[in-house]
Amino acid sequence: MQFNKKEISFIHTADLHLASPFSGLSKENRQLADFLHRSVFSSFDAIIDLCLEKSVDLLLIAGDIFDSREKNLMAMHHFIRALERLREQNIQVIIATGNHDPLRPEKGESSIWDDILHITGDEPPFYLVQSDSCNQVDIRHNNETVARVCGRSFLKAETYENPVSRFPKKNDPSIPWIGLVHCTIGSSSGHIPYAPVSITDLTSLGYDYWALGHIHAGFTVHEKDPVIIYPGNIQGRNWRETGARGCIYGIIHTDGTIDTKFFETAPVTFETMEVSIQGMEEESELLSAIENIFRDISPGNNKTSTILSITITGSGKLHQNLMQTDMINEIFKTYQEYNPYPPFCFLSAINDKTTASIDREAIKGKGDIFDEICRIADSLAEEPGLAKARSILAPLFHHHSLKHVLEKLSEDEIKLLIQKAEDHIFLSLGAADED
Repeated sequence: MQFNKKEISFIHTADLHLASPFSGLSKENRQLADFLHRSVFSSFDAIIDLCLEKSVDLLLIAGDIFDSREKNLMAMHHFIRALERLREQNIQVIIATGNHDPLRPEKGESSIWDDILHITGDEPPFYLVQSDSCNQVDIRHNNETVARVCGRSFLKAETYENPVSRFPKKNDPSIPWIGLVHCTIGSSSGHIPYAPVSITDLTSLGYDYWALGHIHAGFTVHEKDPVIIYPGNIQGRNWRETGARGCIYGIIHTDGTIDTKFFETAPVTFETMEVSIQGMEEESELLSAIENIFRDISPGNNKTSTILSITITGSGKLHQNLMQTDMINEIFKTYQEYNPYPPFCFLSAINDKTTASIDREAIKGKGDIFDEICRIADSLAEEPGLAKARSILAPLFHHHSLKHVLEKLSEDEIKLLIQKAEDHIFLSLGAADED
C-alpha cells in the first residue's frame, strides 16, 4: 500500500494511572512509596521528552490517564503542563478515556475532563475523544489531510459492548488510518473484560495501526496489516507487573510499512527471581545464590531502580532448615537495605516455597497415617473456593488486626499454607528424607 502524503511519526502510550497510590508498599516503607508515587509522573515526563526528541506528529493516549475519576489536582496540573510542552512544539495529542477515567462522573458533579477542557480548550493540537461510538480526527499538514485517527472513549466506567462496532471502515487508501481505543481482546487474565473486541473485529476495518490500552502487559497483538499493539502501562505497580514499562515509538512510512520500537521510560521495575535449593548442602550455598542475584541487578548494571521479590523453591536438605529456623527472616534483614538515591535495588520479600523430599505418589494408597495426611491435604486444596480451609484458619485470625489478612489471602496462598502444614507434619513424623 502506498500513501501519497508524508510519513507519520507517533508515540503510543496508555494506562498512565497518574496518582496511583501504591498502597501495598506504603506501610512497608513510606519513603519508597513516595518515590514510587513520583515514578509514574517521571515515566510520563520521559514519554513527553521522547515526543520532543523525536519531533513526532502525534501522541496517542489509549485510556486510563488518571488512576481514578476522583479529581487529583497534582495529577491534573502535571498532565496539563505536559500538554503545554507539546503544544509549544505543535505536537498533536489525541486522547481516548478508559474505565478508570471515564468522561462522565458517577454523580452530578463535573468530571476531571470538564476541568481540563475548561483550562486547555479542545482545539488542535489537543483533542479529547468525547464519543462512545466514534470520533474521527484528521491530521493536517500543509493544509491537507495526511492521516486519520478514529477513537472511542468510555462514558462510564463499566462498558461491556464492542467498542469498535460503530467504527467506519477505511475508505481512503491514500492516507493511513489509526484506531485508538481502550479495550480487551479475548480473555486477558487479571483484567476485567471491559469493551471486549476480537482481532477479527479490528482487522476487518482495514486500518493500518491500532493503538490500544487497558492490558498492562505490553505486547504486539498483530504484526502487520494491521499492526495492533498494547504498549502496557508506563510504570509497574505490583508483582503482577514485572519488567520494563514504557511506550511505543512508531513511524508509518509512505510505502505503507510501519516500524515500531518500545522505549523504556519507567524509573522503577518490579522483578521476581527464583532460587532452587535442589542439590544444596549448606546454607552458604543459598546465600551465595541470592548474592549473585543482587550482583546481576545491582544499580551499577542498570539505569533503573529495582524492587525485588525472591522465591526459594525446590526440595532438599535445606528445606528443614527453612521450616524450623528463622533463616528466611535473617536473609531478609541482611539484604533489605533501601538506598533512597536511584538507581537502587530494594528487597521487598522473600517467599519460601520449598517442599519436603516426599514421594507423595508412593505414599498414596497405602492406607496408613501418611496416606490419610495426603488425602486430607488434597481434599482441602481441591475444594472449590477453599471454604473448609478458610474455616479451619479462621480461629487464627480472630484478632481485629488480623481478621482482614485471611480475607485477602488468595487461593494460591492458602494452598501453600496447606502444603506447608503437610510438610511440617511429615517432618515431625520422620516421613521426609532430607539427607
